[in-house]
Amino acid sequence: MRSLLPLIAVIGCYEAIEVEPTSPELVSTFQLTVTGDTEDLEDRPRLEFGGDDSRTVNLSIQAFQPDGSPSTEDWEVAVTTSAPCVQLENTETGQFGQEIKATLSAGTADLALQLHHIPGPLELWVTSKARTEGGFAAAISTTLNYRNPSILALQLLPVERCEGLEGRELSNCQRNRIAHAALEGCAIEIDPGAGLVVTRVAGDGFNVTERGRPVQDNSLFVYTYNAPDEVFLGAILDHLEGNATEFMGGTQLADTSYTLRRDDDGNALGLSVEQLGEEFPATELTAEDLNRSPSGNQRCRRINRDIPLNLSMERLEGGPVFIAGAEVAYEPDDYSLSSYLQYGQFNIALGQGGDSRCISLMARNVMPEFDPRLPGCSGQSIPYIEGTLRGLFFEGSSTPAWVVEAYQLVVERPSPCLLESP
Repeated sequence: MRSLLPLIAVIGCYEAIEVEPTSPELVSTFQLTVTGDTEDLEDRPRLEFGGDDSRTVNLSIQAFQPDGSPSTEDWEVAVTTSAPCVQLENTETGQFGQEIKATLSAGTADLALQLHHIPGPLELWVTSKARTEGGFAAAISTTLNYRNPSILALQLLPVERCEGLEGRELSNCQRNRIAHAALEGCAIEIDPGAGLVVTRVAGDGFNVTERGRPVQDNSLFVYTYNAPDEVFLGAILDHLEGNATEFMGGTQLADTSYTLRRDDDGNALGLSVEQLGEEFPATELTAEDLNRSPSGNQRCRRINRDIPLNLSMERLEGGPVFIAGAEVAYEPDDYSLSSYLQYGQFNIALGQGGDSRCISLMARNVMPEFDPRLPGCSGQSIPYIEGTLRGLFFEGSSTPAWVVEAYQLVVERPSPCLLESP
């Protein structure tokens, strides 16, 4: 096996590394210089993750002969990055992808590159096949110290890309934007900002929210497959990383690793329920916020209109919401029965008359004695609901099915919706 070429990299004011060729089979070395959106790399600042998640850099490449003299020959090279999910764009030729080709004319090339979907710190790689079969030449830049994405950056919706569209084209564009995380498929570390707090715990994961930011676009589900280890409501995380992905329209991290904040004695630290309510107040949902019904419920079909996708709902995904007054809209059809038996969810209606809308409610965990199938329950009032908002996409649908997972439920007693105590 032939040896790899020594690496030479220069960024900004960094000096080249002199390398003595050790084998005549090494046909060339490269020197890289990167300028542009790199700021002052002497101080290694953390660059803000932009809403358009892209940065523009200029890459200069110089090829050298094995004896250390500059090459005057033409070379075909490939430019990639250390982050597989990053998309490169040659702004002069329009070439786009995870790898772009370039030609070194007389041993040099200057490329204007735009880096899309940056997941955090990364390096640029330049490789070239050697003239001798099996030979290989490569160079790697020093780290471009881009900031890790926040939850906000991961959840951002570039809705401006859908401007000018109408009807089904608009719905499909909006669905595609919100059905895919900004960094879907990337291995990322979440920037903790002022601190990451667990705001919901489930049997297969938990939600985290960044302190000091509005609730919009500021909650993320962390999928752990089984019950999360040591995590509790209000726990504070010092570290969180995983693979960004979408599951039925919900942004989440999978294959995760996290670290709980602890005191000197090793006890996990966190916020109380009262502190959670103060830092992350719930947002009210009304009939005007809702889209058409996610279910086959006939009543909800009648009272829900196929209105344009309301992106304000997507911005609240994973966050706390409350409903001040709703009505049970359960009907004994096969779909409703299956949804209730499998997931403990059923439809409720918000608003009055022609302005009514439906949304699904999961109440089993907070009030297991509440059963919408009981005689006389449908049409009953639920004065107050507070919980976490989730949006689920189903095949062929251009709008999500919104579900509120309740953690607080106020029901007037006695109620025909409550099972009698044995």
